[in-house]
Amino acid sequence: MSNFQSLIATLGERGFTKGMSTSEGQFLHRDVNGTDEICVHLTESTFPANKPGANIWLQDAHNARPKHREDVLTGSFADFEGELFDRIVGLEAWAAKTTVEAVCMIQRRMGACTGIWRILPSRRMSKTPTKTIGEFRTTWTPRH
Repeated sequence: MSNFQSLIATLGERGFTKGMSTSEGQFLHRDVNGTDEICVHLTESTFPANKPGANIWLQDAHNARPKHREDVLTGSFADFEGELFDRIVGLEAWAAKTTVEAVCMIQRRMGACTGIWRILPSRRMSKTPTKTIGEFRTTWTPRH
């Protein structure tokens, strides 16, 4: 369990709160959109691989029922922390309310773009497709 302490601290910095702890590991969770939360179980014995690593899943924030598949990440990855955060972003994107929001999450993780996203109406929505119907600013640091 001691080899996960720095990762637990990093997850805490990224908004995860500690949940139940066991002799084999630590549960952490973070609210995504008010109805869903991402759960991470850092453990010496993942299920079903039975190796040190993490189980990651998306669940209902109100009744703890799983909403999206459980992912098993074993400690054998060269960049375990990077792979863990990639999978967390994948669950965030899956839970996103809009496609634009999902794309922004993924691109932010990749460090692929910066600036202002402009949301344009589709041609079906308006006869003036160049009019901006909304925008939001994104800022982040690229992944190294």
